[in-house]
Amino acid sequence: MKTLVLLVLCLLATSCSRQNARQESEGINIDLTSDTEKAPLTHNDAMTIHGWIALDTCEQALLPSLQKIEKHDNRFFILDRVHQKGVVVFDEKGKYLYRIGKQGQGPGEYPDIYDFTIDRRSNRVVILSPASSVNVYTCEGEFLDAHRELDPTLLWNLTRTEGGYLMSTNHQTYTEGENAYLLYCFDNDFRLKWKDIPVYKKQISMSASTLLSSALQTIGNCTYYCDSPNYRIYSTGSDKGELKQAFDISLKNPAPVEAFTDPMAFMQHQREYSFITECAITERWLILHYVDKGQMKFALVDRENGNVVRNGAYQGVVLKMFYLGDNLFASPVTAEEYLTYWSKQPVPQPQMSPDAEDNMLLLLWSPKA
Repeated sequence: MKTLVLLVLCLLATSCSRQNARQESEGINIDLTSDTEKAPLTHNDAMTIHGWIALDTCEQALLPSLQKIEKHDNRFFILDRVHQKGVVVFDEKGKYLYRIGKQGQGPGEYPDIYDFTIDRRSNRVVILSPASSVNVYTCEGEFLDAHRELDPTLLWNLTRTEGGYLMSTNHQTYTEGENAYLLYCFDNDFRLKWKDIPVYKKQISMSASTLLSSALQTIGNCTYYCDSPNYRIYSTGSDKGELKQAFDISLKNPAPVEAFTDPMAFMQHQREYSFITECAITERWLILHYVDKGQMKFALVDRENGNVVRNGAYQGVVLKMFYLGDNLFASPVTAEEYLTYWSKQPVPQPQMSPDAEDNMLLLLWSPKA
């Protein structure tokens, strides 16, 4: 009996030591504490613009807000959590095709929508809804299956991974106990495989921690999670639970993680801090927009070695960044934003100038080294 107890204790100690070693290990350090640029940067320094796609202006396609873009099989799959409450699909020219998912209580419906991802190998769309549940559809919108209450915790984001699905709580879940983790990995049939990274001891407010366009991003066979309140980026590249801290971001005046737990206090004191507002990852680059004591900054980093190619004050519009692959991004721009700002810039313009009441436009661009 003593031998058995000792064996169990040894196994637990080994498991804990491995996890602590991984958590204590640092990834590549990205030092943004000093500027590389003397003059303020603009969009001309940050991006090469390739063109625009004007989305159809019809009632079933109108997108007053837009939270995610994925491109698959020459179609744009766009998430609107606020107005359409579903995934709206357009062709490459912006023509409305159909929608996937519907709010409701019937078969194939959901009470609300948080996120979605595309399984390109099986040609499926997976929608994440409240109570950590998912609905599965074909990419043409046919409902296939539902998986309810995958875990007692609160899951807000998901992405397809090499061996299943990765979901995140964004520090907005239970603050203690067995469900208090940041990342949850599920297999292809939505069975829990592992969970890792304890959440912060206090719940981080939704308003203070959802500045990023995409907390979870999959590039090739590697998936990344940007833990912006802690200035870390984690990565996992297999289905074996091999999670590591890929990047550690150093800012000049980093906001303490406690600042993100009280939205009112954060708003009052935000000009005292540095904090990340956008993070995008490509096969080569790490692109960051962040605020330093009220000043907007931009950084372009070589993700292979952490070398900061460009870092400095940024003047201009900060765009949401959705990576489409092949070094190409799509960023949503409202018709009003286009008319107010972009139409006056010396950049490629759409063939037809939009009206103020028109639907969103997608700006297509690549990072400029």
